[in-house]
Amino acid sequence: MMKRSMCDAVLDMPEVNRFSKGIFSWVGFKKKWLEYENIERKAGETKWNFRKLLKYAFEGIMAYTDMPLKLPFYLAAFSLVLGVIMLFAYSVVSGLVLFVGAATLFSLGVIGTYIGKIHTQVKNRPIYIAKEILSYDKHD
Repeated sequence: MMKRSMCDAVLDMPEVNRFSKGIFSWVGFKKKWLEYENIERKAGETKWNFRKLLKYAFEGIMAYTDMPLKLPFYLAAFSLVLGVIMLFAYSVVSGLVLFVGAATLFSLGVIGTYIGKIHTQVKNRPIYIAKEILSYDKHD
């Protein structure tokens, strides 16, 4: 159940690939949970299998976060620390290989950050959504 203002906000979203659960949360209206008792399905089988649920989860992650695109930054930091340890504790060659890997991952993180910003901009979401608009009529 949604109030008309939330329905209008959701319908006004200009996105083409719509992930409804994410949009409902993104528009930011107050939520109220209604408790109900879940009953077993009386007829038929669900069409959702593990593969479809995994694809659905992946679509949600890709639509509402750019964290996977920033992941190379974190891997680069880890590789850099590991490279320093390897450089001084074990082998110069291993340390240098990890440094080169960290530089590559860092570059991918920079590219991923730019792609994430482009992805957010292309969605053309509104900067804000007004819950209600109040008008002021000035009377002389």
